[in-house]
Amino acid sequence: MIIVADSGSTKTEWALINRGQTRQVRTPGLNPFFNGPRLIEETVAGHRLLAESRHTAKQIHFYGAGCGHKENIEAMGSALQQAFPQAQVHVHSDLLGAARGLFLEEKGIAGILGTGSNSGFYNGHRITQTTPTLGYILGDEGSGNHLGKMLLKAYFHHELPQALTNQFNQQYPDSSRSLLYELYHHPYPNRFLAEFTPFIQTHQQNPYLQNLLQKAFEAYLLLLQNHYPKALLNNIRLTGSVAWAFQEKLKATARQMEMQIDRVVASPMEGLLQYHHLHQ
Repeated sequence: MIIVADSGSTKTEWALINRGQTRQVRTPGLNPFFNGPRLIEETVAGHRLLAESRHTAKQIHFYGAGCGHKENIEAMGSALQQAFPQAQVHVHSDLLGAARGLFLEEKGIAGILGTGSNSGFYNGHRITQTTPTLGYILGDEGSGNHLGKMLLKAYFHHELPQALTNQFNQQYPDSSRSLLYELYHHPYPNRFLAEFTPFIQTHQQNPYLQNLLQKAFEAYLLLLQNHYPKALLNNIRLTGSVAWAFQEKLKATARQMEMQIDRVVASPMEGLLQYHHLHQ
C-alpha cells in the first residue's frame, strides 16, 4: 500500500492506494509549527482506514504546510514513522505537492491560496525559487487568514457598510464582545481567521468586499511580480480553497497586473495521484 497525503493548516487529504484501488479520507490539518508528534499519531490512530493501514503501508508521501524546513521535515517524518512503522516515509513541503499536482513534469509558478499562502517556481522536478513564507502574522498575503484579518479590522473600525455590518452581526451574534477574545485565545488563530472567508464569499458581490478582495489578491500577486522574472508570470497555476472560491476575481486581478493564471484547482490530490502513478 502507498499513501499520499496533502496537508494544509486546516485539513489533510489522504489517498490510500492498494492494488489499483484508491480510497480517500480527510482529517484535520497537520502542521509541525502547531502540532506535535503525539497529535499526529493520535490523528492516524483515530481514523479507521488510516489505523488499519498502519502496518500495511509500504510508502508514505506526505506533503505538508510547515514542512519546508529541515527541522520540521525531520519532526514530521519521525512522527509518521512511528505511526506507520513498516513504511518508507517521504516528507515534502505542501508547495512541492501543489507543484507536482498542478504541473506534473512541466515548468511554471505554482501557488497555494488556502488558510495560508505560498508560491514557488517549479522546474518540472523540484522547487528552485520561492517567495518568503512568513506565516499568518507577517505573511500569507491573499490567504483565508489574511482575508479574515482584513474583514475583522474593517468591522471593528466601523468601516463596513451598514448593510454588511448588520449581516455580520446576524451571522456572528455578540461578535463585538467575543471575537477578539476568541482570536487571541484560540489554539489555531490562523484557522480561526480563515473561518470568516465563507462570509466574504457569500457577500462577495458587495462593492466593499470586491475592493477588499482586490487589495488582498494584489498583495499576493505583487509578491510574485517582485520575486520572479517577468517571463514566468504568464504560466501561473493555483490551488487551495481561497483560490478555488475566488478564482474569477483572482484571474481578473492578474490580468490587470499583466499576469496570467491559466489553471485553478481546489486540491492538488488528483494531479498528485497521477504524478505518483507515473513514478512508481
